[in-house]
Amino acid sequence: MNTSLLLLFVWSSFLVTVAPGPDLLMVIHISLERGWKMGFRLALGLCTGLVIHTLLVATGLGVLLDTFPSLILGIKIFGVSYFLFLAYKAWNSKYSTPSKTVHFKGWLTGFIMNLTNPKVFIFFLGFLPQFLFHETWSKALQLSVLGGLFILQALLVFLGVSYMSSRVQTRRPQFLFSAYWQTGLWLFFALWILIS
Repeated sequence: MNTSLLLLFVWSSFLVTVAPGPDLLMVIHISLERGWKMGFRLALGLCTGLVIHTLLVATGLGVLLDTFPSLILGIKIFGVSYFLFLAYKAWNSKYSTPSKTVHFKGWLTGFIMNLTNPKVFIFFLGFLPQFLFHETWSKALQLSVLGGLFILQALLVFLGVSYMSSRVQTRRPQFLFSAYWQTGLWLFFALWILIS
């Protein structure tokens, strides 16, 4: 077992996770708007999407997506439609204190956001195989372990960011939670998926 390669993988994964991107931006926004509990749910949804990407890479199902690009197009259309729907809802709502009773929505938003972004799958497909660390373990097992490590560190980073963001909640600028800002944010995610 190549422990140095594993450590390099964890460090590289951490750098990828903390790099500014739509996932981190969304965790910060939701945690500022709705508190750390909803931020945690969003983070769990994002990481659940990573589980699916890991399974696709580890089991070789990624070849299926490469063979049938229409599957990726269908996933992208679903993701874009979902975020356009959220943008429409935000546009038609006035600013009010977000409901604390919605529990599943944060997880679902994170899950759809991650799962419908083909850049994440392509990243996993190119990133994980570079760090195969064991001479006798099967490739599928090693890719699963690497995916699990990536997911664990991503979850810890997202949870930490969520908690820290919620701590500054009392000093948050109110314009960040206006209908205009939220509509723009959902449209940004729809565009991000569309051009991925």
